[in-house]
Amino acid sequence: MPAPPVAVFPADGAGGIGLSPNFTWSTGIGATYTIEIATDAAFLNIIETASNLAVASYTSTTVLTQTSTYFWRVRGENVCGLGDWPTVPSSFTTSAISCAPWVSTNVPIVISSAGTPTVTSTLTVTGGGFVDDINVTNLGINHSWVGDLQVELTSPSGTTIELFAYPGGGQCSSDNVLVSLDDQATANNDDLLNMCNVTSPAIVGNFQPQDALSSFNGEPIAGNWVLKVHDDANVDGGTLISWGLDLCSTIPNDLSVSPSANTFTSCLFDSLFFDLSLGTAFDDASGVTLTAENLPPGATATFDPNPATPGAQVSVSVSGASTAGSFTFEVVATDGLNQSGSAPVQWNVLGAPAAPTAIAPAPGANNVSVNPVFSWSATGSSYMLTVSANPDMQNPILIVNPTQPAYASNGLLAPCTTYYWTVGASSNCGFTPGATVYSFTTLDDLEFNASPSSLTLCGTGTASTTLTLGDCFEAGGVTLTAPALPPGAVATFSQNPAPAGSNVTVTLTTTNVAPGTYAVLVNGSDGVNAVTETLNFTITAPAAAPVFVAPTNAATGVNVLTAFDWNAVTGASSYNFQLATDANFTNIVADVTIPQTNYTLPSPLNVNTTHYWRVTAYNNCGGTTPAPFSFTTWPVNGVSELNGLSISVLPNPTTGIVNVQFSKPTFEAVDATLFSVNGILVRNQQVQVGSKSANFDLTGLPSGVYLLRLKSGSAVLTEKLILEK
Repeated sequence: MPAPPVAVFPADGAGGIGLSPNFTWSTGIGATYTIEIATDAAFLNIIETASNLAVASYTSTTVLTQTSTYFWRVRGENVCGLGDWPTVPSSFTTSAISCAPWVSTNVPIVISSAGTPTVTSTLTVTGGGFVDDINVTNLGINHSWVGDLQVELTSPSGTTIELFAYPGGGQCSSDNVLVSLDDQATANNDDLLNMCNVTSPAIVGNFQPQDALSSFNGEPIAGNWVLKVHDDANVDGGTLISWGLDLCSTIPNDLSVSPSANTFTSCLFDSLFFDLSLGTAFDDASGVTLTAENLPPGATATFDPNPATPGAQVSVSVSGASTAGSFTFEVVATDGLNQSGSAPVQWNVLGAPAAPTAIAPAPGANNVSVNPVFSWSATGSSYMLTVSANPDMQNPILIVNPTQPAYASNGLLAPCTTYYWTVGASSNCGFTPGATVYSFTTLDDLEFNASPSSLTLCGTGTASTTLTLGDCFEAGGVTLTAPALPPGAVATFSQNPAPAGSNVTVTLTTTNVAPGTYAVLVNGSDGVNAVTETLNFTITAPAAAPVFVAPTNAATGVNVLTAFDWNAVTGASSYNFQLATDANFTNIVADVTIPQTNYTLPSPLNVNTTHYWRVTAYNNCGGTTPAPFSFTTWPVNGVSELNGLSISVLPNPTTGIVNVQFSKPTFEAVDATLFSVNGILVRNQQVQVGSKSANFDLTGLPSGVYLLRLKSGSAVLTEKLILEK
């Protein structure tokens, strides 16, 4: 039979034990074990028992009572039989338990979308004692494709447990997590991993963690608890938003004083509330008296209860601080045996924020933009900016409440005006009005601009532009002048003097001003300010006379359907072509205005007749008419020439058959085309190479005038035929 096992934890007579202890004992060879836990040494009131334990440890499933004494014993059993209970059972005393929520302020933390990042967030817990129970609260993670996530928690002692890993086997593609984790939760970890809501959050609720949080039981609570979030895939990212711990811990068996936190912040005249736990080593006979030393001016502290029992949790209220600042006071606990313990508490007492000071526009600044960006020192969480044109800040033109220490105005201010501004600051602890009224003056608007500033006009003509005057000229108006104009030019103004802020029409009139480019100064003066604008204008001459190309002057034998051609003139927009039978152009045959530099008559001219032609080029300022050219059309039945061949067309007039005779055989084909007098194609035939003559039969055509066009290579000859029947 196995010998009675020896108790390891809780050790006999131990104090400060948690309410769910993990019992351990020495092992026996080949043994199983039975454990009993009772409230008395005779084990008449057994509260829990367990048998057939294969390992030498057992965690109580019964939550024990605080500050109570319990007895426990273990016996072994093997193939040789059932062992004996130990002669004397082991005893222990449970601790008082303190529970408090803790929230991490080390958030938010960005989870990069690049790579497979791991981020950590720390929660610092103060005070003494050991973990008796722990839950993770309000774990919020904004993240796309939550199947990528694995989350761990590490205690100050270095123990790490996994809370959950890769929901949906890594395939949960929905967004965001908001969960709490508790060993006693109804929903287990599989429920968490299998949840994947389409709408956000993908996973929400209270679940058991993957590893038991009870793994931390018995460890010190004080120190840094670290939450680690691992993102296992590239591309998706997010943010760790929040997390916290609900911690229940044993109260140590010592003379400790443990506030729920060591640093507090509140507003001036607000009360400060916190809890503190007392160690259990204080004497219980007369209780533990609590006091606060070195409180801020005007502050008093109350404790409930006071006196308190050892191991108690005490509510503390501190109020009445009359001065803002950072103060450290001591909470002191003293028992009837004059044993004492203490703990420092830092109290940041905040008053209303300081009044901001101006940055821009700088106090007294001149030439400030009419759309300035106001900025000031950052002292609060929000501000009240007031702008007025009056030094007493009456009738403000702007009152806004930005949350940042800057504000961009737009379209509110006028030029050459002095403005006044002040800014107050707000926070959770009050509002402080602006302590100083600042001033600035906007820039002078002495604009003096012509649009357009460049004009083009004829040597004799007019052109206008608009002159814009700024708003900051003197009240008497601006006197305008345009000295040093070229001879023959006059400038007039639609109003003179012109009031500030007006638009003035400036008209320039020219009479026989020579062509060229001129710069004219337009001056303005209000008696205080003098301004100048340069007005450029270009005088344009009438278009020059074109150079005639064809027919050349005094040409003879000219085709009755000749094409007229002349050179282009720079700046010309059109050409007027005239043709007459006299040099004075009293008997005009053609008169057309065209954009191009050539013209072909629509009908043939009279044969053996002298004509006169001229072309006038025009621009917006007119044109110049040159002397005409003359030419004479070919005679009837004459001998003409085509590509080196003398050609006779007989008879002409004809009654039907026309014979074309060449001076020598043709050395290339001749294309012969017959047109009506109005240019309609009648027929076409080819004269073969080596021919000395060709006949054209007009018998079937009506009487009238026809045109026979002969083409050899690039040479063209047109003959007028008269058909008579």
